[in-house]
Amino acid sequence: MAHDTRQGSSAAERHVLGARALQAMTVVTGGFAASMVLTPWPSHLFSRVALGDWTTFATRGEVGSYVEFSYAVIGATMIGWMFALWWIVGQVRSGTPGAWGVAVMSIVGWFVVDSTTSVLRGYPGTAARNLVFAVPFAIGLWLTRPRRAAG
Repeated sequence: MAHDTRQGSSAAERHVLGARALQAMTVVTGGFAASMVLTPWPSHLFSRVALGDWTTFATRGEVGSYVEFSYAVIGATMIGWMFALWWIVGQVRSGTPGAWGVAVMSIVGWFVVDSTTSVLRGYPGTAARNLVFAVPFAIGLWLTRPRRAAG
């Protein structure tokens, strides 16, 4: 769509930049999720940084294997979410009505539920780690936000 004014062109450029940022974050997040499926090391690192505890993974045997399996399932779920979010962001980029709201609900829903649950269950480090992913997503959403028509 051609824009006649500098402001319109600037808004279009902002929108495209935001959509690219959102799609880049789906790739980064999907890559992180894939690493959780393929190897237990991201889970070990996550446990240490976000939870401040290596003891879960110091436990070998059935308990340690089950925790690693749980992280792999979480990673697989995240991969599916990122495929869906990639498609939704494509709809945002092309201006499909309602697509931006769906993207917002998906990201904000994850952040609020995951972070609140983490804090309430005694793992505030997980909520803090969520910010590493949430802030870039929020920037992309802000850049792609729908503008109200003048008039």
